Amino acid sequence: MALTHAKKIKILGKHIDKLRCDKGYSMREFAILCNINKSQVNELTNLGVDFRYSTLVKISEGLEIPISELLNF
Repeated sequence: MALTHAKKIKILGKHIDKLRCDKGYSMREFAILCNINKSQVNELTNLGVDFRYSTLVKISEGLEIPISELLNF
């Protein structure tokens, strides 16, 4: 069975949260590193809210990893 778009976004958010935790960043630290606000981090990682490509770029830069690694889940 194919995953819905909403399910894929939720899985991506959990993957990003795992990467954040693996690096040892709190949500606040992660938000600062990525130049996004903490509530947006929560929406992305816990609520499965859809987000823009520009946000993926900020996250990959904050984690110092390529975007392809963000999408490898």
